[in-house]
Amino acid sequence: MEKADQRSDVGNDADLKIEQGNPFGFLAATLIFNCILLLLLGLNTYRTYRYGELAERYTRIEELRGSIVHMDEVLTMSARMAVSSGDLSWEERYHKYEVLLDEAITKLYVLAPDASGQSATKETDEANVKLVELESQAFELVREGRGDEAKKVMFSDEYEQLKQTYAEGMDALNAGLSQAISDGQKGQRIESLVFVATVIVSLPLLLIAWIAVFRVLRKWRTTLIENNQRLARQTTDLAESNTALEEEVAQRQRTEESLRESGEQFRALFENAPEAVVVLDVENTRFVDVNENTVRLLKYSREELLEMGPVDISPAIQPGGTPSDEVARERIGDAMRGGAPVFEFCHVDSKGKEIPCEIRLSILPSSSGKLVRASIIDISERKLTEQALEDHAKKQELLNESLSLRNAELDEFSYIASHDLQEPLRKITAFSGLLKMDLGDALPDDAKENLDFLTDAASRMQTLINDLLMLSRSGRREMARERISLEKCADSAIEALSVQINQSGAEIEREELPELWGDKTLLTQLFQNLINNALKFQSAGVAPKVRLTAESTESGWLLGVKDNGIGIEAQYAEQVFAPFKRLHGQEEYKGTGIGLSICRKAVERHGGKIWVESEPGKGSHFKFTIQVRKESM
Repeated sequence: MEKADQRSDVGNDADLKIEQGNPFGFLAATLIFNCILLLLLGLNTYRTYRYGELAERYTRIEELRGSIVHMDEVLTMSARMAVSSGDLSWEERYHKYEVLLDEAITKLYVLAPDASGQSATKETDEANVKLVELESQAFELVREGRGDEAKKVMFSDEYEQLKQTYAEGMDALNAGLSQAISDGQKGQRIESLVFVATVIVSLPLLLIAWIAVFRVLRKWRTTLIENNQRLARQTTDLAESNTALEEEVAQRQRTEESLRESGEQFRALFENAPEAVVVLDVENTRFVDVNENTVRLLKYSREELLEMGPVDISPAIQPGGTPSDEVARERIGDAMRGGAPVFEFCHVDSKGKEIPCEIRLSILPSSSGKLVRASIIDISERKLTEQALEDHAKKQELLNESLSLRNAELDEFSYIASHDLQEPLRKITAFSGLLKMDLGDALPDDAKENLDFLTDAASRMQTLINDLLMLSRSGRREMARERISLEKCADSAIEALSVQINQSGAEIEREELPELWGDKTLLTQLFQNLINNALKFQSAGVAPKVRLTAESTESGWLLGVKDNGIGIEAQYAEQVFAPFKRLHGQEEYKGTGIGLSICRKAVERHGGKIWVESEPGKGSHFKFTIQVRKESM
């Protein structure tokens, strides 16, 4: 475009220089034009001077006169309406136009053209003052509730006489103005003649000045030579511009070829797209193009589809209950506003079969109209899968309800079983003690030892039953979700183990423990079992050293209990959390092998996991994670 503009400028400059090469005709034409211009200017000035000022003044006075008459009528009407109706709201309108009337009369007084006009204006003003006094008197009588007297004032002969005087003053003013205009016109004629004479005298002087101009024409010969040289340079520039134009045309041809290739590539992508693709004209809601996959999906011919729109290949109502045309209009509007909506939409093929589809819309740039590209994916298999998952979820829900019922039955069974099992154990323990007391020294040593074994076994059986109940309840009991302090949970655990701690001379240390969402009972039991293990599994003669650890992570907290005990071999690091898995006999370390299983249940109920890091003879560090979110439980 810039090169084209340059070529245009070169041609214009050349024309200008050629015209300048023949100055005589140009100057003669200019002389004639200036003479005509001066004559017209004189005539225009004559007319303007003649009619301008006086006509404007007359127009202004006429406008003021009309405004005064109008406002006077408004004042009279407002006063009489107030008197007739007794409504004093008309007084506000009256005072508003009273101010405007005073301003108009003052301006009219200034514009009065002579003494008679000023006299008429003064008479009008005096009549107006008296009218205002009578109207103010009428308003006052209305305020005092003397409406009849107010009517007499407003419809009195004096009021009508003043109105007549006011009208006569305005007529006198108009007559004076007409006379002034007539006198002014006479003076203007004389002044116009003088002005025309002045113009006529000035014309010879103007001609003399132009004669002097012709003497300069000789200098134009040199200028003409320079113009010829300049023209030659411009000719060269024009040739260069033509060359640039040819290059531009070639570049445009290459661009058109590139656009054609891009169109072919787009067509290939359009036809070979893995999904059905259509192009929709938004203005008439008809398809302007469809690919072969669309034909196969909807079982219409291409020609038939090009006569249709989205609603023509859709049921009247979508599965969600919304009319198809309403959904289509809303989604197309989203695309035209620059969005890329993706939504599910049901289509109908030529056989009447409904096809659930996923639609993706995007605006398609075009100079011919508003186009939207739609990718259509058949999601029938996905819908079948979703339905199967939904059916499975319902079955799972039924299974969960059945499992809950079974768990409730198991809890009831556990309670009954524990009660029925512990009762014989308590009797065995009690009667064994009574037997020892009754026989006393007569009891043989072998029988006494057997009774001790019997009592110990019953006690261990009772402990085992209690631990089994605790393990069962820790996995099924409803959690009390609340914001708790792990410091207080640790304090409760340490207090419950105070006897063992004092007997073993253990040293308990702790890092700062956080507050988080959890079940206070389960977390207290967790700390109690881990600390109890640290106190129990110690080498002879070594005082236990236990440290409670805490470390913040992205998802929650990494907590732990570290000791200086006998340690655990790596191969048993997972087995120790299984129920009844003991690495030592009852003679070495007493217990049921269920404590760490309860710990695992407690941690898993809080959405975490537990593990141990240990080496034999170097102590153990039991670590577990707790998520911070309330929803994790």
